[in-house]
Amino acid sequence: MKRILLNPILVLIVTSLTSCHSYRIFPKEYRKTPLKQPTTTVYVINAELSKEFNIFKYSNIYNISNDSTTLTKIKLYPLDTVRRACGQGFVLSVFTLGQFPVGYPDVYSFQYAEISPQATTIKKLTIEIMQRLWFWDIFSKHKNFAKEAGRALYGANCNAGIVK
Repeated sequence: MKRILLNPILVLIVTSLTSCHSYRIFPKEYRKTPLKQPTTTVYVINAELSKEFNIFKYSNIYNISNDSTTLTKIKLYPLDTVRRACGQGFVLSVFTLGQFPVGYPDVYSFQYAEISPQATTIKKLTIEIMQRLWFWDIFSKHKNFAKEAGRALYGANCNAGIVK
């Protein structure tokens, strides 16, 4: 009888210990890219793409306006997953009760079009974000995917020479 009760409790403990996660931006230089105040105000045409809109908003590349008469408009495209990591590392984290950090590097392609009266420019940037599972990430403040992806997008923009 004790064995029947012990197994589900053990599974619950192991699962809770390994459920602590955080997100890390790669390359590491993007983490320390100084944020500049955006100078261009834009209107996002398709803000209903909430995941992409939140990433774009957190990137702080442009001032986002609710005024549809703004001259420069942004059209977001769905976020494409270029490469997803395999989940086999989770087994190692389970056996070590979350004490061994395991990372899953995922690569995404973020694309948007900047539409101005003069021209339309399509920008396609690659962002890499690693989801890390580790017990001590329970204390991490890097748990918001959109915020970390936005920071990576800003770094990719700066690296591409797009941010003014």
